[in-house]
Order: sequence, then structure tokens, then C-alpha cells
Amino acid sequence: MTMPHSQKAVDGGRIGGPQAVPSGIEIVIAFTLINNAIGHVTFNGRNLGSFVATVPMASTLFNEISAAFTTRVGSLTPTGCNMLAVQLRDMSDVTNPVLVSTSTAVAGTSASPGMPPEVALVLTENVVQRGRGAKGRIYWPCWATNADAGQGQATSAAQNNLQLLGSDIYTIISNHGLHPAVAKVHRQQYQGVTGTIHPDRPAAAIDVTSYTVRNPVWDTQRRRTQQ
Repeated sequence: MTMPHSQKAVDGGRIGGPQAVPSGIEIVIAFTLINNAIGHVTFNGRNLGSFVATVPMASTLFNEISAAFTTRVGSLTPTGCNMLAVQLRDMSDVTNPVLVSTSTAVAGTSASPGMPPEVALVLTENVVQRGRGAKGRIYWPCWATNADAGQGQATSAAQNNLQLLGSDIYTIISNHGLHPAVAKVHRQQYQGVTGTIHPDRPAAAIDVTSYTVRNPVWDTQRRRTQQ
């Protein structure tokens, strides 16, 4: 069989269709953005054997994460932005449903105007695996102008408080029978555009050692949002 090849617009390692990740748990936080669209950020955990994805567990995660959200960055989040829900999914089988929390949405408390919805600070997911593309990135949205220091940078308070929120979320995930992780789907062996052969990579949940805000520079992300 001919080995798949990457081209400029083709990823030769990608396998089409739904992908399972053994022991993977997906934790998606949904936000109402300043333009009333819905945005999402995704964390993952590796199931240590006792975690069961249920609607009550989604609500528990929402309650704990939203409390940390309010404490750490609520005053830097405009009132027009809400932490809306946690969507929870067991990734070990592609037929498992998405389970949505039933708790009440939590709004930001800043009286300052909201920044554009694509503006984000990045939490880096530091992992035990090394190599190009090993780390994960979480684009945290919903910032008010009182988080902006000008010159394309966030205030030190925004950077420090998001770092603390990342630590809180790491602890919350760890307290529920999960190890924070980056979920990596199966990639087939392929030949890259320069001719390098990239070996088959089985699906796995790779352990995260920490979530960090590496710099205060605002990033932008074209969000696949829902109206």
C-alpha cells in the first residue's frame, strides 16, 4: 500500500472520521462571548480508572471551575460574557454522548467594555512528552478592557490571575480521578513535505505537568462559534 504523503494543503498523517482516545475525558467549557456567540475552550483528563462521565459530574466540574473563574478573572471579564456550561465526554468510545451541566451560567463582573471576541490569553499545556507539537494551547476568551495594558499586552494582573486559574483547574481535574492531559488522536505513518517519514502514532492521553501563561501578549483566534 502506498504511504500517505503530506502536501501543502493535505495532512498525510490525518485519519478521517471520529477518533477514540483510550482513557481520554474531554472537558469543554462553553462561554457566551461579547457578541452573543458561543465559544469553547477544551481541557482533557486521563481517566485513572474511577471517573465516570455523568450529567451530575459535569455540573460539579462547572460549579468548581466557575467559582475559580469568578475569584481569579471575574473582575477582568465583562458582564456581557458568561461561563455558560461544562460539556463532558468520555473519549474512549466515539459513540459516547456529550453530557451538559445543568448549573446556572456565571457572568463576569467588570464594568469595563468587552474586548473583541477573538482576543485571548494563552494557557500552555506543558506535557511529559517532548518534541515538536507536543504541547497544547488553550485560548482563554472573554476579557474586558481593564485587562488591557496597551501595546498588544495584557496587564500583569490578567496574566497572573489566569495563571492562578490554570492552577485551580489543574487541581479540580486532579481531584476527580483524572490526571490533566492532552488528548492525541491516532495518526498514521506518512511522508512529510520534505520527505521525512513520520511513524504511526497511536491515540493516547498524554499527561500535563502544568498550565502556564508564558507571556502577556494578546493572541487572536478565529473561533468556530455557534449563534
